[in-house]
Formats: sequence, structure tokens, C-alpha cells
Amino acid sequence: MTLTLAVWLGLYALFTVLMFRRASWGIPLYLMTFYASPHFWWWGRALTSAVGDRVNLVTGLLFAVAALLQGSATNWRLTVPQKRVSQLLLIYAVNATLVHFAFAANATRSLNGMTMIWKQVIISYLFMLTLRSRRDLQILLGTIIVGSMYIGIEVVVNDRGYFSASRLEGVGAPGASESNYLAGLLLLAIPLAGSWLLVGSWKQRLLSLPALALTFEVILRCNSRGAFLAAITGGIYLLLAARGRARTVAFFAMILAGAGALLMINDADILNRFQTTFASGEERDHSADERLNFWSAALRMIGDYPLGSGAEAAFKSDLGAKYIRALFPGHKAVHQGYLDIAAGWGIQGFLLYMGTIAYCWLLVRRTTKAAKKAGDAKSAFIGVCIETALVVQMMSSMFISSLDGEWFFWLFATCTTYATVYAPARTSAPQTVWHYTPADHLTAPAAQSWSPYRTS
Repeated sequence: MTLTLAVWLGLYALFTVLMFRRASWGIPLYLMTFYASPHFWWWGRALTSAVGDRVNLVTGLLFAVAALLQGSATNWRLTVPQKRVSQLLLIYAVNATLVHFAFAANATRSLNGMTMIWKQVIISYLFMLTLRSRRDLQILLGTIIVGSMYIGIEVVVNDRGYFSASRLEGVGAPGASESNYLAGLLLLAIPLAGSWLLVGSWKQRLLSLPALALTFEVILRCNSRGAFLAAITGGIYLLLAARGRARTVAFFAMILAGAGALLMINDADILNRFQTTFASGEERDHSADERLNFWSAALRMIGDYPLGSGAEAAFKSDLGAKYIRALFPGHKAVHQGYLDIAAGWGIQGFLLYMGTIAYCWLLVRRTTKAAKKAGDAKSAFIGVCIETALVVQMMSSMFISSLDGEWFFWLFATCTTYATVYAPARTSAPQTVWHYTPADHLTAPAAQSWSPYRTS
């Protein structure tokens, strides 16, 4: 047994014990099997050979048991924002099921896609069920930041992975093992770590510095044009959305990030690829030009089959392949998250999913504005960083089929929880330490009956 596996098993046992005392600790337990999935790393081969590649599934089931036990013991119910998002996602999953059984062009891929949607909807529900306070939300944000930093340590310090066509390959996580997807996943941590750096505690600030540096370095090595554009868009959005001193600090942070990027880019191929992002049609390389042709073909397919054709129908099915026959002899991904969902689950599925994203963004925006109005700049900036994370992911999905990635469902839980625990009624309230006891719902005053927590 390697030292890394021993540490992983120790943390797994620790989080399991903590989870049955406070269910939100099930989030880092579950995400351990995502960012540090034994199936994806050399140190996990012994565990994988012993128990197979179902560690993520087993952990999810344990998490579900802990979450449901706590919810039952405290008579907890989802808040209104959480309930509405859960309902939208449930309808989205039902739509995907109907489309799969009625119209699937590639039954195998469609079944896998439909199954993943149900899994992600359930995970999002469990996250929302266990995220009940600001401390819980920070546990989620911290897990994403530390998980991304772990991948950075493996790549930058331990030299994991390899380069293929000047792009990092051979590392990743479930659903993010290819360089474009890995870059999209790691972009999630950048604005969240930024909130820790600018308004967090001294411990959070200390941790955020190496997390930002390592994560950003891996994103650069992934050499994804979509990630580059998404990062730039996120930086601009952060500057526009931040106010007062936070905007000044964010401005200098963007300057430092830009300078750091220039220093980190020591590969001419990375710089050349980035420059082609802004090139004219005559100068654009073959890959970018080909992608635009695929998107046009996907639009034609959606027009012909508006109700959808199952997961990855564009273009990893015989039906979809007909639309790109003149461009590519075989099956190929559409490389665009919005078109991927519309072609797969129909226009109705696309509208449901985009409606969920829009609702989550509005929740955070309203709560952020309320915090600013109440004079709570720290809470407002946390909200701006969560907004930025959502914007960055939506931008990166313009170039990869990651709009339905599992991390989007974590963001849904993040947005609804932020809107709950940083709501106007709480924004101006004094900070408290929350302790959970199973009998709290029996002894809590009527005015606090909505919460299974009590203050000490």
C-alpha cells in the first residue's frame, strides 16, 4: 500500500464518521471519489483491483443514508429556492427518460447519459439537503478548492500526465479526463478560491494562494481555447459585478493573474493556440474552423428533430453522423454544450435546463444586491464570486460539451444555499457558530422552527 492510498483511506474513514454527526461532511467524502478517484490515479490501482470502480457509487449511497437520516431526525425540508430547483431538475430528468425511450438514436450512449442525469439530480438534491448554514457552504467551497489543488499538486509537483499535441492528458476525474473537460472543471475553483483570497479568514487566504497558482498552472497546461476565453470573461464579469473596495482589489488581482499567466506560459504552442482564439476567419486554424461547421450541422439536426434524439446524438450516433458526413467520416462530439443538450434532450429539455441556470443566477444576484444594500460587503463579494463561477462555466461550455457536467449540479446546490444562508434576514445578523443536535427540531422556538440548528 502506498502512502497516498493510506492517507486517502484515512481521510475516507474520518469523513465517514464526521458525516454521521453532521451530514454536510458527506460532501468532501463524496468529492474525494471525484477529484481523487482511485480509478484515475496510479496509487489507487490496488484498491480498484480489490473493490472495482464502484467507489463513487458506494460513497454516494453512504452519503444518501447520512443525509436522509439527518433530514428525518430534524424534520428538515428544502427551502423554497432549493425546492424549485429540485423540481426543475426532476422534470428535466423525466424529460430525458421519455426522450431516451422514444427517440434514442444511439441507445447505449443515450442510456448512459440518462442514467448520469438521474445520478446528478440525486447528488444535487443530497447537497441541498445537507447544506444548511454558512459553515456548510464553506465546506463545499473548500472541498472544490482543495480538490482542484490536489490535481495541481499531482501535475505540477509530481509530474503526472503527459503532453499530446502540446496539451496535458492522462489526468483528470470522472467526466473530466480529457484536457478540455479538465480545464473546464478546474475553472470552477478559480473564482471560489478568489473569494477566499480576498474576503476569507487568514487560514482560507493562506490556502487559496497555492490553490490558485497550482490550479491555474494545470489550466494553462491543458491548453484549451475555451478555458482561456472563459477565464477572461470571468475576470471581466467579476470586475463589473464587484463594487467599492472589492472592485479595486479584484482589479489588482486580475493584473497579477495576467502577469502570472504570461510568466507561466513557457510553451510557444500554448501561446500560438491562444492567439488563434482571436484570429480572423482567414487566420483561424483548421480545428476552430471545423468546429463552426459542426455547430451549423448540429443546428440543422435540431431543426429536423426538435424533440431530441438521446444523449450525444450529435454526433455520436448514426443519425447524427449523417449531418457531418462531408466534414468527418464517422462519429464525433459536437464540442458545444448548449447544442449537445438541445440535440440530445430536445428543445424542451434545453429550455428546462437553461431555466434552472437562469433561476440560480437570479437567486444569487438578488441575494448579492441585498447584501450590498445591507452594507455586508464580504457576503456580497462571496455572491459575486459564485456568480462568476457560473458565468465561467457557461462560457467554457460554448466550446466543450460540459454544460451537463456534474460540477454544474454542484453549482445549483451552491447557488440555492447561498440564497438561503445569506438571505436578507440573515445578512445583517451577527455571525454565530451552529451546532446540530437531533432534538433541536423538538426544542427550537417557533420563530426558528425552519432551522435544525441552534446557536451557542
